[in-house]
Amino acid sequence: MATGDYICFLDHDDELTKDALYEFITAINQNSPDVLYSDEGVINRYGRYLSYICKPDYSPDLLFSFNYMTHLLVVKKTLFDNIGGFSTGYDGAQDYDLILRLVEQTEKIIHIPKVLYLWRQIQGSTSIDPESKTYANEKGKNALQKTLERRNINGKVLKTDQLFYYRVKRNVLNRPKVSIIIPFKDKPELLKQCVESILNKTNYQNFTIMGIDNGSHQDETMALMDRLTTLDERICFHKFDIEFNFSKIMNHAVSLAKGDQLVLMNNDIEILNDDWLESLIEHAEQPEVGAVGAKLFYPDGKIQHAGVIIGIRGFAGHAHRNYPGDSPGYYHRLKSVQNVSAVTGALMMVKRSHYEEVGGLNEKHLAVALNDIDFCLKLRSKGYLNIFTPFCEAIHHESVSRGYEVSPENRARFSNEIIYFKRKWKDLIENGDPFYNPSLTLSKEDYSLNPIARQQFDRLNRFKPIAQG
Repeated sequence: MATGDYICFLDHDDELTKDALYEFITAINQNSPDVLYSDEGVINRYGRYLSYICKPDYSPDLLFSFNYMTHLLVVKKTLFDNIGGFSTGYDGAQDYDLILRLVEQTEKIIHIPKVLYLWRQIQGSTSIDPESKTYANEKGKNALQKTLERRNINGKVLKTDQLFYYRVKRNVLNRPKVSIIIPFKDKPELLKQCVESILNKTNYQNFTIMGIDNGSHQDETMALMDRLTTLDERICFHKFDIEFNFSKIMNHAVSLAKGDQLVLMNNDIEILNDDWLESLIEHAEQPEVGAVGAKLFYPDGKIQHAGVIIGIRGFAGHAHRNYPGDSPGYYHRLKSVQNVSAVTGALMMVKRSHYEEVGGLNEKHLAVALNDIDFCLKLRSKGYLNIFTPFCEAIHHESVSRGYEVSPENRARFSNEIIYFKRKWKDLIENGDPFYNPSLTLSKEDYSLNPIARQQFDRLNRFKPIAQG
């Protein structure tokens, strides 16, 4: 019965902020979008703010993990009518089903990174107790499985250890040959640990391992290379004795590799799960995907890498660094497949054709640092999506093999690389990472609110009553 040009959906017990409709109308007048959504706040029955939910811009792979858009949702009426409105049979997850069908029909999707919707926690609400509507978890899974069928995606939807969060597990279709490229210089104990972890913990067998020896001289290293090549015919080594330049070493290795898919891997990586390689391939073989990165842990079990956020400390930082290894992260982001701006080259998969299309790693300006992030951003500039998957897990014994930037020469070089990176990607850094949120801090990697958002949060609560009992 609605006659408006746009429909605004909200629940009967929730609130709009006073500027909500103004912000949406402004975005509509500027962009003529088909679908809009905002950040939201969680409040208690007294209206006191409990938290902010700061969302990324449109992230198709995150949407396949859970309904992160939720409210406030505004939809163009003609598009709503064209898809037939709500479907029957998805009660409890009808909004998730609606959003999944909407985004199939349009790319004009706008995220307003402001809290414009207040989700009230009351008895029986899933905001307090997800167990209150367990039936909706099954309906959400069904809606997502139906989406795979509509889109001809060969895969299945798996439930996770958390209600309303899912894993879309795509089938590996083409069984591509994978070239795993590992640069190293001595440190035979690390190389042994890395290669043996691949051999012992890889279900997918169509791979080769290419070690690129950048100046090794220890007898133990030479003996290890001989033993490994005898152990498995898929292992080979090439010497490339130049002054250390990670970008040049990797570009040279790619020119020698035969695989359709490439894995860039540091020699201080230790694989943890048997299906790590399939978990990368299932995404990397999709035509719209650029680089795929892994969930990496420090040796003490804390998170080392879960995607890269552009703008942290002025250039880039790792999402969730030093979070506990079993943490779900910021709104389950540590356990969800999602789009990110970049991933680390310590363990990254990318199609050979994509690697060559963007010219590989930057040998001239980024010999050691930031070359992997720059590479991912070049992929993004070509329209490809980069992905972080938590289902490829490894320990990263970070910087054990080469050490940290301690010498004056290394510090100067690192400083110059940062300057180059910041100049090249100035607009992105200033505009903000689309898969992060401007209300979140850029001084840390913990997804906490920035000082302005924190002050606003505290100010809104200053005169609100505290819940009793």
